[in-house]
Order: sequence, then C-alpha cells, then structure tokens
Amino acid sequence: METYKKSAREVVSHLESNIKIGLTEEEAKKRISMYGPNLIQNSSKEGLLSVLLDNILDPLPMILMITSFISIVMEHFYDGIITLVFVAIVLFFKTTLRFKWEKSFEANIKSVVENDTQVVRNGVFQLLPKDKITVGDILYLEKGSRVPADGRIISAQGLKLDEKGLTNVKEFIVKSSETFSEEHLPVSKRKNMVYANTNVVEGRGLVVVTDISHNTEFAKHMSVER
Repeated sequence: METYKKSAREVVSHLESNIKIGLTEEEAKKRISMYGPNLIQNSSKEGLLSVLLDNILDPLPMILMITSFISIVMEHFYDGIITLVFVAIVLFFKTTLRFKWEKSFEANIKSVVENDTQVVRNGVFQLLPKDKITVGDILYLEKGSRVPADGRIISAQGLKLDEKGLTNVKEFIVKSSETFSEEHLPVSKRKNMVYANTNVVEGRGLVVVTDISHNTEFAKHMSVER
C-alpha cells in the first residue's frame, strides 16, 4: 500500500488502530512479537579481515590477480608486478572505505534507539523507548523529537522536519496531513509522511506508525549506501 496516497483515517483503519486511544498494551505486545522490536541490527557487521577477503573475492580483483600471475609465469614480470600493485592499492582503498562505512552505519543505528517518544497506549500518553514502538502506534511529535519510525501524519500544526540525512534535501520540510494522488512520489515529496531518524525542528503533530526497523526508509537508504 502506498501510504501517502491514502487518507490518515484509511491508514489508521487499515492498521487496525485508533486515533484517540492508540493500541492496547495487549495488542502492542502481540505486534512486537509479530514484527519484532523497532531496532535495526547491522547483520552484515564484519571485521577488517572479513571485509578484505570479501573484496578480494570480487570478480574484477580476481580476474586481475589471475592475469598478473599468468604474466609472471610467462616471465612478463614487469606487467605482472604492476598489475598486482594496482590491485593491492584498489583493495586497500575499497577495504578502508567499507570498514569506515560499517563503523558509520553502527553509529547511526545506535542513534536511532537512544531517545524515548510519546506514544498513545490505552488512551494515555506514555514515554516509550523506540524498541517498544510498533506498527499502528499513535505518536505525538514536537520540536526536538527524533522520529522513531516511518508514519502517516494524522494532524500537523506548523510541523517542519529536517530530513537531509535521508533525502539530502537541506531545507526543512513543511509537513501536513493532506493526501497526495501522484504515482511513485519520491520520499522527499511525501509531505504527509515522517521517517525514522529524522528530526522535528518546529511545530507538532500526531502520527500513526506504518513501518519499523528494517522496513523503514532509513534502513533501505543505509542498505543502498552500502
């Protein structure tokens, strides 16, 4: 379902939630059990040697190394050694960059789970850690809030978000609850949606959670970056 094309009430109904009371504690526990905690685990976390081996096994370095060994066997020592040096330099830079990316990814993941968020459960606002937030939860966001999950905006009052870490758009994005009909609207243009790991810089809003953990746009973005 392209959530931004549906009205807020349609999305809430589809997710079997309630704008006024949110999820019950019992239902929230069921959904956390079903969908898992709202955490992004770096399942691909690797050590330096593992990253190096993975890069060596890439087709291009393998072909170049085989070519260099053939050159050396055929006594074309200069060509063979030059090729090996070139491969070594490429592997060094690729491995270093990927290892730094792994560290950066891990730091970003940690930042996602640090702050608590106001959530409506059983009709009462509660301050909950991000790993306890699930699909269908109703969130209250205000200036200074770090968005814990992807969600459809139910209502917004002067709501602006900083999404540059996700969309590379430097300007703050003005949000609203209106419905859009355009097909394949890019994330940066979906002004009735909020996304995990972005920041509220102004105003306030009520949001229903549509996606958590690895299904968020942030997780997809990090996967593509990798």
